[in-house]
Amino acid sequence: MDTENSKNFERDGYLVVEGALDPSHDIEPFAEAYTQLLDSLAYVYFADAGTTSKDYDSLPLPERFATLLAVSGGKALHHLDPVLNSFLPHFKKQPNLPGAQIPALFNLISHAGLLVVVESLIGPEVTASPIYHINFKLAQKHLDLGQHKVGEMGHNAARFNPDAVTNVSNTDPALERFYGFQVGKTGWHMDAISGLYDSHDSEIVNAWISITEASEANGCLLVIPGSHKEGVRGEPFSDEEKDRAIALPVKPGDVVVLHNKVLHSATENTTEDDYRWAFNFRYHPTDQPSGRPFLPGYVARSRSEPETELKNPYLWSAMWERALDHLSENGSPFDYTELRAGNLDLKFAEELTERWKTRAPNPESWLPILCGLFTTPISAQQDWTVTTERIAEIVDNDSNSPPFWEYHQSTITRIGEKVYVSTMETVEPGFDSFGKQWSLFERTESGWAKISEVRAINN
Repeated sequence: MDTENSKNFERDGYLVVEGALDPSHDIEPFAEAYTQLLDSLAYVYFADAGTTSKDYDSLPLPERFATLLAVSGGKALHHLDPVLNSFLPHFKKQPNLPGAQIPALFNLISHAGLLVVVESLIGPEVTASPIYHINFKLAQKHLDLGQHKVGEMGHNAARFNPDAVTNVSNTDPALERFYGFQVGKTGWHMDAISGLYDSHDSEIVNAWISITEASEANGCLLVIPGSHKEGVRGEPFSDEEKDRAIALPVKPGDVVVLHNKVLHSATENTTEDDYRWAFNFRYHPTDQPSGRPFLPGYVARSRSEPETELKNPYLWSAMWERALDHLSENGSPFDYTELRAGNLDLKFAEELTERWKTRAPNPESWLPILCGLFTTPISAQQDWTVTTERIAEIVDNDSNSPPFWEYHQSTITRIGEKVYVSTMETVEPGFDSFGKQWSLFERTESGWAKISEVRAINN
């Protein structure tokens, strides 16, 4: 990447990097691994529906994908792309399915070829945002097949109508809220408007990667050069502005990098039976907000602290599992329509971001998140009721065997020379949260000492 490319990106709000990834070594192995995931999901949904896969394995990939959408009632999109679909009131994690955050996906997000491009634009401290999307643009033939399959299953099928989408659960995937964005035609938008207010000035870039060839006929990107300089805004966009759009056809291995505020959409898939498959990944400087603090991002590159880079794809997958457990139990912390309407102010965004930054400051801290419980390091905690001095006063003056005490809102248990304390407290003033702390004290030569501590917040 040279200085000229950076200048062009700053001027136009987008950049096409040809051959950033190798089609045979990077794209094809990823496509094979992800296709295996899609097929596995279909098999599970067939089994849950009590039906057989019939000729599923002999179908070409776009027809298999349409069948997957039909047999799952659109819920496969919830699983594959939870970033948007977790806003739906009926979103629930589907624990019977193989996880969608597979190692091949992590490896693609973390690919050195991508990070070289990203680093040249936003600097050497790069976080992979939790915001990523799959876009599988099907031809009308495939969409019709999906609707036919819905009908075969006894549901009422409806041709996709963007004005008819709902926020309620549907057996027809064409009525799912984000179906058009992920499968049909992508309308004009900028990415920034879908992030919390505190992320609007973050230097977020979107690396758009086509897994198949993207042409004007099957759904390549459209972009309006220079539109990122007008700030964060939503529809409507003027016809005059949209008339300045240019098409960006690309081949597998090419990467389109989009500024977070540049207006873009995609052409409609007008082919008879072709399809366009793409992913887009967001990146931002590590010290800047992502716009989705309640979902797990990770440090993908750090020149100053390389030891903080996440290299373990299974840990990343586990982080997502815990985050989705929490969303299923508690729902999204805000409504997507309120976000898009601009009704969530900067104060709300900053408080939510700081809250999650404290609760999950590193990859390991996501793992105890389950059903609304969060652990945070002791350094982030307030003082709790039971102190080392109080432990000595209570424990050393009691002869219960095994010792067991109730002290205010604490349960204190002694086992040998160790004491375990469980405390229920009101924590984080202003958030109406209650928490629990588990502490371990151990007797030393100089008296009782706190050895370890973990805190949980019930959101």
